[in-house]
Amino acid sequence: MKNDTCLLVIKNVHEKTVYFHNKINNEKGDNLSSRVQWIDYAKGVGILSIILGHSGFPQMKYLFWFHVPLFFIISGFLNKRGYEQKFTDFFRKKIISLWIPYYVYGILCILLFQVLVWEFDASFICKELLKLIYSGTKVTGIIGAFWFIPVLFFTEIIFYFYQKINKKAIKIAFLFTCYFTFQLVFQYITLPMDINVIPIAIVFFSIGVYMKENWQWRVIISKLAIVILLVFMFFFHLKLVDLNIDLKNAVASPLIINIIVPVAICQLIFVISIFLEKKKGLPLNMLAFFGKESLYFMLTHNLIINFLEVKGVHSWYIVFIITIIVSLLLYYPIVLITQYIIKLINVSNWRS
Repeated sequence: MKNDTCLLVIKNVHEKTVYFHNKINNEKGDNLSSRVQWIDYAKGVGILSIILGHSGFPQMKYLFWFHVPLFFIISGFLNKRGYEQKFTDFFRKKIISLWIPYYVYGILCILLFQVLVWEFDASFICKELLKLIYSGTKVTGIIGAFWFIPVLFFTEIIFYFYQKINKKAIKIAFLFTCYFTFQLVFQYITLPMDINVIPIAIVFFSIGVYMKENWQWRVIISKLAIVILLVFMFFFHLKLVDLNIDLKNAVASPLIINIIVPVAICQLIFVISIFLEKKKGLPLNMLAFFGKESLYFMLTHNLIINFLEVKGVHSWYIVFIITIIVSLLLYYPIVLITQYIIKLINVSNWRS
């Protein structure tokens, strides 16, 4: 009976992967004409994991294994063939979709925090604005998650030129160079906007691109991912190996394991998300909503978490629940305010 159930699950996943692979081929890999539900599920898992980790979850270490790599991989998976555009057009689109919300949300969160704590501290505001400009490890507290945006921006800019390389050997050599440069050099230095994290981000981003291009092999790779995780957990349980990942602070060790384990976990999240795509219900609708609006939740959740900390709320599960509820309540007001600001500066269609 158990074997029949497993075969049925594998069959369903296989049908879904073949379906989506055909869909990608039909669209020539250029774009996804409509939102793919399972991608929103996967992003929902990622953003909820980030919020949970920042809420003080005792086992946050395990969430760090995959939640940020997941977003770089998904960004690569959804990457359009930008190199076919003029660089000026590509660059402008990325400025609008990443840097505009970065500063609008950043300034808004800083000011809203002052309103919530019911005080006006000019020195605090100036300090937070300087942190926002420097970004990287300097963005802490209410803007603690903002570092991701500059890193993603520069990753996509570099990948624009990477896509123009015709020889596969050169592409592979470039990715290996990125990976080992990060391991040997950039893990030990700190740069503005977390520029030192970009090499490892490029590796995860490119993995997402290649996952999309070779989608027909997803079932086989999913089985391999399960084997990898079982072997890793066995040695991890025996304390023969460990895994430490905190990309914001340029931490990713040990060698090789810091890539294959996060990718294996992300692959399983993809498979589970695909399986759930045929299901219905309010919880899944909410999960999809969190995934669809992951940028909003990523940039605003620390505002609520830090306010609760100021008010003396430290229990992680209470912080997590309140953050989720308040984030949902503030969603429309904050989005309306940001859209109004965008109109004032004559920039439209910045939300992706």
